[in-house]
Amino acid sequence: MKRLLILPVLLAAVQITSAQSFLLCGRITDSKGKPVQDATLQAISKDSLLLATSDAGGLYATTQLPAGRYEVVIRKDKKSYVTLVDIAPTDPVKRFYNFTLADNNRATLAKTDKDPYLETAFAKLKRAPRVDAKGDVYMMPIKKGDSTTKARRK
Repeated sequence: MKRLLILPVLLAAVQITSAQSFLLCGRITDSKGKPVQDATLQAISKDSLLLATSDAGGLYATTQLPAGRYEVVIRKDKKSYVTLVDIAPTDPVKRFYNFTLADNNRATLAKTDKDPYLETAFAKLKRAPRVDAKGDVYMMPIKKGDSTTKARRK
């Protein structure tokens, strides 16, 4: 009887892992550490394309990113900067992916789960990503009357 119960539990665990969506957010800076405004970030995989644009502080965010390997292309002033990002199913839903644009058209990536500056900056944004206790990812509405975008970890 106990063996029969293990199989459904394992199948449910596989479904939970494969249905997760992640938050791709962070800061884009130049080689001198200054924020890059109005940079377009594209996260490209064989199954999806997600876009984000950085604000005056270099902050960007996008939701509903499935686990996988992404080629990230950041475009600014007719230049393209490229790097790879791997998101594993076991990664935290909210992780900061900070990119530094280098002179050789490459972007270097620094990942962090805790960043007091970014936590504070994203909390102040009108349209900021939030993760609740259940693991639901929200993009808060821009103005009154907008609907809230929700991506649920299933």
